[in-house]
Amino acid sequence: MDEAQHPYYGCLCLASRRLARVVTQLYDEALSETGLKITQFSVLTALDQAPGEAPRLGAIAEALDMEPSSLTRSLSPLLRRGLVELASGPDRRERRARVTHEGKRVLEQAHERWQHIQARLAEDIGEEDFHKLLALLHQGRQRIADRSAAHQEVPQP
Repeated sequence: MDEAQHPYYGCLCLASRRLARVVTQLYDEALSETGLKITQFSVLTALDQAPGEAPRLGAIAEALDMEPSSLTRSLSPLLRRGLVELASGPDRRERRARVTHEGKRVLEQAHERWQHIQARLAEDIGEEDFHKLLALLHQGRQRIADRSAAHQEVPQP
């Protein structure tokens, strides 16, 4: 069957998930020598770039649009490898984490590989289309999030 004939060809969810799977495989392959998956790389980067010495895990999950349970699953191997350590917040119930020295070393190696796959994808897609696609993805995510937030504020009858 021609792909354009598929009954869900026009489904944004299916198309975006298919793209995500293919792109994820490429990033995971590029990062494989560091032992990181792209999801772990994004968590490590978010922790490293967050303001403060040890950001709240809730803030990191929110920044990455992740469910807290997904963040916990992504953190587990990072904790086991000693790339991240948990820290206490002012409130003992508050969970925080920080990147260790070893985590920063691995992150630096991973960042080089990430830059390489970014450049390859930009070349494969075409530099201009690559940046357009990124802009559309960010813009679409923001519009959907804004609309979802607006609907949550309106009381239902």
